[in-house]
Amino acid sequence: MRSPATNPAFRSTCRGTESALRAAIGVSLLVCLPGLAAAEPPAANSVRNESAQQVLETLRRLSDDPRQIIIGQNIGDAVNPQHGEKNVLHQLARVTPPGRGIGLIGVDYGWGEMRMDAIRAANRQLIPFWQAGGLVTIDASLANPFARVGDPLVTRGVDINQLLDES
Repeated sequence: MRSPATNPAFRSTCRGTESALRAAIGVSLLVCLPGLAAAEPPAANSVRNESAQQVLETLRRLSDDPRQIIIGQNIGDAVNPQHGEKNVLHQLARVTPPGRGIGLIGVDYGWGEMRMDAIRAANRQLIPFWQAGGLVTIDASLANPFARVGDPLVTRGVDINQLLDES
């Protein structure tokens, strides 16, 4: 299966991120560090539960404090235990100042090949993080199931009328 990073149109909008885009699992980290103020967050669901309200309020307060910044980064296959001590989560834990750390990890189970061993490896890292009070988001960026061959993000050659045929 060809990586989306090899698609020229896609690559032109994502220069410099090819290696991260090739990962089977895309992982995003939200880290709180001293720095610049964050932008005002968009309005949230009015029927959210108390726990979600607390998280949103914490994020809102960070944006009011000019000494805080919220940063995020797609770091590819960061939770893969095969990386051992080079695992990004282990490295961040070692260099993060006391009182600071990873607040949220977002995982995309559908990027690239969707292999059960990769999903299980990520889960072995994410479940303890969640149980320790961290926040985890899960996403699935599923490929185009109608692509005949090659890049699953390409829609050329797919007859949408045939796909919608009700006969």
